[in-house]
Amino acid sequence: DIDCGYNCGLLYQDSGRLIISETNIYRTDISRAIDFRGRSAIIDDTSFTDNKKGAIDIYGSARMIISKCTFEYSYADYGGAIRSETIGNVKFECCSFRHCQAKYLGAAVYFKFRKYGQYVKECECLDCISDNEAIFNVYDDDLEMNI
Repeated sequence: DIDCGYNCGLLYQDSGRLIISETNIYRTDISRAIDFRGRSAIIDDTSFTDNKKGAIDIYGSARMIISKCTFEYSYADYGGAIRSETIGNVKFECCSFRHCQAKYLGAAVYFKFRKYGQYVKECECLDCISDNEAIFNVYDDDLEMNI
């Protein structure tokens, strides 16, 4: 368990690879829990709770696979839980988004670029504001959500 006590984000990484598994990250503020600009990342079976500036930022050409993760009570201007501004592939599988909210777009996930290689499969979004814009900028064929 990692409790930031609303005093910081958890991790900023601008190179290399990242693997996070079976971790509980909660009560982040100041910045997103994870700001990733490296080469590739895998985040598996991890929960993000009460992230006042969102859970994950993905930038540059980073690739990321996020599976079996839970995002609860995450808030941000764009992408309440996750903001992706990468040109790399990003894939979400079997994730749950609950009570996530964005001030502007993507209550759960915000993709800056609408492109192939961004997948949301077998995920659910519950009580996100607003439900009909939970995932922003993904092709319909690449989206399997339960709302």
